[in-house]
Amino acid sequence: MEATKARHERTPPTKTLTWDRPKVGDTYRARVGPAGQMELEDGRTFSSPSRAVIEAANINAYDGWHAWRTVSGSLLADLRSQLLERDQQDPTTPPE
Repeated sequence: MEATKARHERTPPTKTLTWDRPKVGDTYRARVGPAGQMELEDGRTFSSPSRAVIEAANINAYDGWHAWRTVSGSLLADLRSQLLERDQQDPTTPPE
């Protein structure tokens, strides 16, 4: 039991992201794994948010940072900007 508890404390929780395309009538979902990989609902895994969007929607190009949203509605691009700002202010603070 202790080993399981320790593993969960080191591994960040999986985050679910969505990309809504109301004009097309589609919604895509992906999970962000502990190493930052994007896993689509069909199990395919990508290291880039853009590649995940392109493959999910079967399109030629799209900026995944401006597509995927968290459950609270935040864009990945906004979260990345906040993290970069925080790192510039205090590079010794570890990410949460």
